[in-house]
Amino acid sequence: MAHAHDLIVIGGGLVGAAIAWGAARQGASVALLDEGDIAFRAARGNFGLVWVQSKGAGMPPYAHWTRRSSELWPALAATLMQSTGIDTGLRQPGGFMFCLSDDELEKRAAIVNRMHNESGDIGTRMMDRNEVRAMVPGLGDRVVGGSFCPIDGHASPLYLLRALHADATSNGVSYHPARKVDRIEAAPNDFTICSGTERFTAPRVVIAAGLGSRDLAPMVGLSMPVTPLQGQIIVTECCPTFSITPRMSPAKPRKAP
Repeated sequence: MAHAHDLIVIGGGLVGAAIAWGAARQGASVALLDEGDIAFRAARGNFGLVWVQSKGAGMPPYAHWTRRSSELWPALAATLMQSTGIDTGLRQPGGFMFCLSDDELEKRAAIVNRMHNESGDIGTRMMDRNEVRAMVPGLGDRVVGGSFCPIDGHASPLYLLRALHADATSNGVSYHPARKVDRIEAAPNDFTICSGTERFTAPRVVIAAGLGSRDLAPMVGLSMPVTPLQGQIIVTECCPTFSITPRMSPAKPRKAP
């Protein structure tokens, strides 16, 4: 069985679904191949941050692109809400990055000042311990201060994924769940994606398969040495509405019980 399209997107997570959704709205014929919930889908475990502060230090174009992306988010959320009835949970009340030592606070202030000079003022400001505690009651004693950006926020990854899938299919995206890509064959003018007995052809292919991209990229002569990161969130009680950036650490193997 063969399927011909303008674009094939491999990976039906947030990135792949967003690309398929956007391309279809521009009139492209799109096939979205999704391994499904057996894959390590990041939408089930990411923080859903719509974050501006810290992004683009030393690279002003990236900082400007990030800010523009944040500004476009309300229109995206409204479009998806209107077309699917799904609330993506977008909230942009501002967000903190906490510092746990005076040295960390000093380095954080240097980054904020550098980004202000390189990319312009987005309202990020440094706060001492008392200022932070006034906004975040009950904060632990280890926090000595932090930075606050008034335009940071978050959305619901799972509702966003559901809305993108729903609106993509309504805009003509050919969605193929439970499809594992066995191989990619490259020809001068097109690609053939093989999944079991099915064949999908298109002049353009996007690999957005998360950790699975490590195995798929070499099939087209690319290298994607992606690795997982592990984070933890503990919610103990309701807090005022704001976003807090997670403290990430590389994934560590778990010991057997």
